[in-house]
Amino acid sequence: MKTAEKSIPAVTERFSIQFPRVELAQAVRGTIKSLEGKDFARRLWNKDGTVWTADKAVQAGIRGRLGWLDAPMVSKAAVPEIKNFAEEVVREKFGYVVLLGIGGSSLAPDVFSKVFKRPKGYPKLIVLDSTDPVAVKEVEQSVELNRTLFIVSSKSGSTIETESFYLYFYDLLKRKQGAAAGRQFVAITDAGSSLEKTAGENGFRKIFLTPEDVGGRYSALTYFGLVPAALMGIDIEKLLERAEMAVLESGSDVPISANPAILLGAALAESAKLGRDKLTLYFPKALEPFGDWVEQLVAESTGKQGKGVLPVVCEPGTLLKFYGQDRFFAFTRLARVKGNPPQKRQNDLLKLGHPAAQIVLKDIYDIGALFFFWEMVTAVAGICLVIDPFDEPNVSESKQITKSLLASFAEKGRLREDTDSSPGVPPGSLRGETPLGRAAVGAAPRLRDGMLPRSDSLKALLDTIKPGNYIAFMIFGQPSEPVKRMLNPIRAALLKKKCVASTVGFGPRFLHSTGQLHKGGPAGGLFIQIVHESETDAAIPGKPYSFEVLKRAQALGDYESLKNKSRRIIRVAVQGAFETGLRKFCKIFLESLA
Repeated sequence: MKTAEKSIPAVTERFSIQFPRVELAQAVRGTIKSLEGKDFARRLWNKDGTVWTADKAVQAGIRGRLGWLDAPMVSKAAVPEIKNFAEEVVREKFGYVVLLGIGGSSLAPDVFSKVFKRPKGYPKLIVLDSTDPVAVKEVEQSVELNRTLFIVSSKSGSTIETESFYLYFYDLLKRKQGAAAGRQFVAITDAGSSLEKTAGENGFRKIFLTPEDVGGRYSALTYFGLVPAALMGIDIEKLLERAEMAVLESGSDVPISANPAILLGAALAESAKLGRDKLTLYFPKALEPFGDWVEQLVAESTGKQGKGVLPVVCEPGTLLKFYGQDRFFAFTRLARVKGNPPQKRQNDLLKLGHPAAQIVLKDIYDIGALFFFWEMVTAVAGICLVIDPFDEPNVSESKQITKSLLASFAEKGRLREDTDSSPGVPPGSLRGETPLGRAAVGAAPRLRDGMLPRSDSLKALLDTIKPGNYIAFMIFGQPSEPVKRMLNPIRAALLKKKCVASTVGFGPRFLHSTGQLHKGGPAGGLFIQIVHESETDAAIPGKPYSFEVLKRAQALGDYESLKNKSRRIIRVAVQGAFETGLRKFCKIFLESLA
């Protein structure tokens, strides 16, 4: 293995990046030189769409989605309004704030709710972004409705998940309080959206109108992230001050060769071109939830036109020799705290030839800087990959199929998959199907409906894995850490036996993040869809379908969309007790790898 004469040095005391292999170091240096020659930094901050593309129509779209560059400064003007509102909520002794949203509207608040401690007197923040009826019911049962403030969060105002959550909880409160129910709702949305109209008609307590030039996944430092953060007692002014520091480090007057975010963005893109397209993220325990936000941002922004960077978060540890040559590692550390990723692991990975970046944070409020840093990284990676990092062309595909399925359900009273169900199955039973043809998976046998997936069938499917592939576990069931942990032995075995990366996503959340990369990115994924067919259900007021039907339609819509893309996919349904059935599936899966 050749060794580069010198890694790109630390450009600040908080950031460094190293390339043990000469070819990658040279590629990144070449890209940096090219960006310098194109006056990139000045043009970026001038919001020049030609930085990304020569297509005038695409340029116009990009210019309309670059408001995130100014968000830390623009949002400072809104701090008094947000803080006054938070103080009002505290005075009225609300005990809970439930955020109803999905994707970019929910992930930053979810990070805040899990990373920061809530000061005394402030309400507990709960994020609902799952259409699983068990998850919806759990939120209902975990709060006191008359002491709960609901934030309905959606740029467009028409997102099916957010609308369904709102209809459910508004109906509950309206039956108790009549027209006064609206006082327990807040809207965060774009001006002119259907949600703004609904909020006005139903007397919402407050409407926050968001900047139209900031896309959902780039909106953490706007009302979408800041209002929920303030309501749970976070010092949002301090968050924005840290974000401004990141802006200064990436400013137009900073030489590109000394700009941490531009360096990392170029490095991710050039690494992906050389086959290292699995961005493996390590965080200290206190910041692990941040990985879900980065996952959405990077995957949805870069996964298109057959290109993309796949973020890998919370992957079980393994012997370093099992990592394939498709990895790029990024380590985030908190200064002077326990629970950081081991420095020795990073050093050993470098010795094995894997590129690695390191970001050091002063404390958890530096998460404000981290949001902006990764937004800049992702935008730069898009330039170097020659894609538009602000659109999501494939996300709508599964949405359209889902919409068609729900229309069919309204007409016929059942989904197409309902014919597969086996009445009277024991709790936790499994059934599965693999619709892939011979061209996609060789001689892998089909799994007949109502039949327990056999280890030999799974083995045939897994035998199609090649170096550089990845496995995505897509779960349509109640999101939980125990379910994630249940899959860890499978993920560890895949690393050991196949040397491939794996991801875990809960639907429908991942449809608004990695779902774009699954369909629009490189065709190297193998997809395992696991659907919990719950006995619990909840009606959606005013709709001909329930949450359980909506969840299954979303799962089937994504399944058919992936199938249409000739992706390798197996679909497994768990009937009854979810964790019982999942354990059975894990056992079968491990047998197939033995």
